[in-house]
Amino acid sequence: MGLGYPGGPIISKLAETGNPRAIDFPRALNSRGDYRFSLSGLKTAVTLYIEQETKAGRTIHLPDLAASFEAAVFDVQYKKAKNALHATGCKEYCIGGGVSANPHLREMMIKKLGRQGIRVTVPPLSACTDNAAMIAEVARRKFDRGEISPFDVDADPNMTL
Repeated sequence: MGLGYPGGPIISKLAETGNPRAIDFPRALNSRGDYRFSLSGLKTAVTLYIEQETKAGRTIHLPDLAASFEAAVFDVQYKKAKNALHATGCKEYCIGGGVSANPHLREMMIKKLGRQGIRVTVPPLSACTDNAAMIAEVARRKFDRGEISPFDVDADPNMTL
């Protein structure tokens, strides 16, 4: 979309004036009890939407696109959090990672989970960074314990930390 990197803050700003119901993007909930996230289907849906609109000669209203994208992501995050809290009986939830800087997500989680008696903790914005720092810390600890991988190791998205 040519919005630059990182895209999150730009999408968040655009979404402020958009209609989150303008485009019905898919919500990938997977099965109940599965708390993993995958945005690949949503990213494909956004790409297809842009291609179809462009091919049809229609102008894409970026605020609506951004707001609809956020709504799809946040709906899934909320439902998975709610299900996990319900399954575990926990009464406190902490948002983390780069997405936790998004003001719309913070507000939604505080409101919706708060109505259910869940205390939602949001870190200061200075602590809302990309998960790369968290993964690097795990790697440092593993290295300190002598747990190293050979240079021909392949990426494993399901690797446990």
